[in-house]
Amino acid sequence: MANKPKKLGMVLIEEGIITEAQLTRALDLQKRSKDKRLGEVILELSYATEEQVAKAISKQMNMPYVDLNTTKSDPKAASLLDSQYAKERCVLPLGFENGSLVVAVYDPLEYFTFEEIRSLTGYDLKTVISPKTVLRNAIEHAYSGTEAASAVKNLNDEYTDEVTDADLENMDERVEETALARMINSLINQAAETGASDIHFEPTKDALIIRFRINGDLVYHTTMKLSAHNAVVTRIKLLSEMNIAEKRVPQDGKIHYTGRGFELDIRVSSLPTIYGEKIVMRLLGNTLRPELLNLNGLGMDSITAEQFQSMIKAPNGIILVTGPTGSGKTTTLYAALSALSRKPINIVSIEDPVEQRLDGLNQVQVNEKAGMTFASVLRSILRQDPDIIMVGEMRDEETAQLGMRAAITGHLVFSTLHTNDTCTSIMRLIDMGVPPYMVAAALSGVIAQRLVKTLCPHCRKMLPVTEQEKLVLGSAAGDITETYHPVGCEFCSNTGYTGRKPIFECLKMDGKMRDMISSGKSAGELYAYGKSKGMRFLRDNVLDMVKSGETDLAEMQRVVYSVEEQ
Repeated sequence: MANKPKKLGMVLIEEGIITEAQLTRALDLQKRSKDKRLGEVILELSYATEEQVAKAISKQMNMPYVDLNTTKSDPKAASLLDSQYAKERCVLPLGFENGSLVVAVYDPLEYFTFEEIRSLTGYDLKTVISPKTVLRNAIEHAYSGTEAASAVKNLNDEYTDEVTDADLENMDERVEETALARMINSLINQAAETGASDIHFEPTKDALIIRFRINGDLVYHTTMKLSAHNAVVTRIKLLSEMNIAEKRVPQDGKIHYTGRGFELDIRVSSLPTIYGEKIVMRLLGNTLRPELLNLNGLGMDSITAEQFQSMIKAPNGIILVTGPTGSGKTTTLYAALSALSRKPINIVSIEDPVEQRLDGLNQVQVNEKAGMTFASVLRSILRQDPDIIMVGEMRDEETAQLGMRAAITGHLVFSTLHTNDTCTSIMRLIDMGVPPYMVAAALSGVIAQRLVKTLCPHCRKMLPVTEQEKLVLGSAAGDITETYHPVGCEFCSNTGYTGRKPIFECLKMDGKMRDMISSGKSAGELYAYGKSKGMRFLRDNVLDMVKSGETDLAEMQRVVYSVEEQ
């Protein structure tokens, strides 16, 4: 008689992922939730990541676990299922093994779906387990281009001649089932499902180029006829409530988009160029990526995570998250606020723009034209009996001083700064006009972060360190003689990289550091004190990635370009 599989909760406990108390709470919530499985409840409670739950299910069900970041689907296998069916059922044929079709799934109990696939393909199945979000991205990549390319072709066929303003005036842009509408919807769907942060529509002399920003890089997607440019721009401007008649000045707009099982907010910007208006669509608050609202899913190491969680549990003080644009600052803040929103407290955020709609928060959109600046809204919020305040950005002296006073008077305040590291953030606040004694009294801690591109494990190549690269390594040059470099292959779309990994630098305040700030010590002196206390800096973290072969020296130089070696 076969052994009965262990229950998922027991596997998670044995693996040290959750505690017995957490399992008891999750089981209690599951009883009160209709049609929810234990794994879903554990993910909602942020007790584990999708990857941890998937690996536990793999062990529980004695089914292979597959890493779809490094395993690609065989196009012949993928072609056995319609792309829409694969996306709706969240399944992906990977290849063939001993006459069976290998299919990646996230739920091993969808027996009805498996029977359907057997009927549709004529193959017996071998199922393997993958985290849901990773699986969705892999499905989109496997079928990438099929829907959007078809829509682009249809639109190119439709616009064989230059479209005039008179033509646009006669177009019924509200009709959702036009080739134009389908093409734009397909592009947004594909961008969201592949994790792109932006879509660029770039008019050139001869064509309209469309590119996606994925993992920080602009990646070519497709080309359209220039004759379709006016129609595409007009459609997007109508959706984002811009003035379609104004083509001479930049404009900003926004769209709330509902796609195939997900929602997102899109910030739209138009810019007149010599060949016509360029459009950039920034995709915000993608509900396909729920792991980004999970503190456990941020990718912090255990020490940094423990320090950060202790900071956000404080009843008052200000916590700053710092880094350049696109480094994940807002994601970190949202994850913290999402965890805190479960408490019976009043949380208010001031944002420009509101990038993700969160339950349990009172979110306010800045509107400078109407006089709703960060500072003016912050003053009003302080009369709204808040417990926690999130200020999207410390932009000026007034906002910074108000935020500091709020922290001193019993509120927990979160905000961001565009600085390079933790120690220079303190100097930046003082430069903005906040007195050093107030910074020392109000500040609880600073998180600095970056997103580092990770090398493709299939094609990376080991090479000796050059004299120029030794300058990047600095004092570590004597310990490293060879490093990995990007090459490019089919697994990484010939980029040499397969994704990005966050790195963090955490400065948690103590009495000695408060005294140093009050007495006007420099950033270098704060750095030296942090180093003496065992603090790990951005440079240390990215250097570890270089040593382990996760990234290359060019990426290290990009990430810590302005962080001087002390």
